[in-house]
Amino acid sequence: MSIVMTIVDSVALILGSLICALLLAAGLWFALRRIGHPGWAALPILALVIIALLGWLPNSEFVKLTIAFAVVLAIPIWLEGRSWQARHPEAGAQLDHR
Repeated sequence: MSIVMTIVDSVALILGSLICALLLAAGLWFALRRIGHPGWAALPILALVIIALLGWLPNSEFVKLTIAFAVVLAIPIWLEGRSWQARHPEAGAQLDHR
C-alpha cells in the first residue's frame, strides 16, 4: 500500500506543479499582454529562478518543480510574445501615446 501512496503522491506533485506553472505563465501572459508586451512574461519567471537560487524561497519539492516547469514554459512564452508583438504593433504604440 505504501508503494501505491508513493506513486499517487509523486503523480499529484508533478500534476500540481505543472498546473501551477501553467497558471503562472498564463496569468503573466495575459497581464502583460494588456500593456502590449506579453513576451516580457518570461522575465518574472527568470526572476523567480534567481530568487530560488539565492535560497529566498521555501525549500519545497513543489516549489522547485513548479519553477522548473515555469522555466520550460518561459521559452515558448518569450518566442510567442515576440511574434504576437510583431502581429499587433498597435498594442504597444497605443501605450506610448498615453
